[in-house]
Amino acid sequence: MRIRNVFFSFLCFALLCFVLAAFIFIGCTTNPSANKENPSITIVNKTGFTVWHIYISPASYIYWGADWLEPAQVIMNGQSVTLPLKLSLKMENLYDIRLRDSDGDDYIKRNVSIKNNSTIEFTFIDVDLERLSNRLGNKRD
Repeated sequence: MRIRNVFFSFLCFALLCFVLAAFIFIGCTTNPSANKENPSITIVNKTGFTVWHIYISPASYIYWGADWLEPAQVIMNGQSVTLPLKLSLKMENLYDIRLRDSDGDDYIKRNVSIKNNSTIEFTFIDVDLERLSNRLGNKRD
């Protein structure tokens, strides 16, 4: 019974830490227009496929976070979208950017150095080959 109480206490503490970290992250990253030093970036889709999701996170983060596109928004091949970043360049200027197309393939650029009004172009060369290979079942023996 004592082990169960210790485990339950640890679980509650871990959950509290997670919720607190989430509130801190949300509080630090919302309302990008409040800080005029926040850059905007333009993502250009030249993958040959329609992009359904865009994930952008500081390179120092381990999680991608939420999709940056609106629920019904897609980026057709040849189109672009301009997005305001949530942190100022003084806080973060290296980002990881992931696009997911209509087939579920990912296109990733890591440690992208961002300046205000940067344009980042994604092509088929940026496809995540490891994920694509695993999705297609082409695992090495």
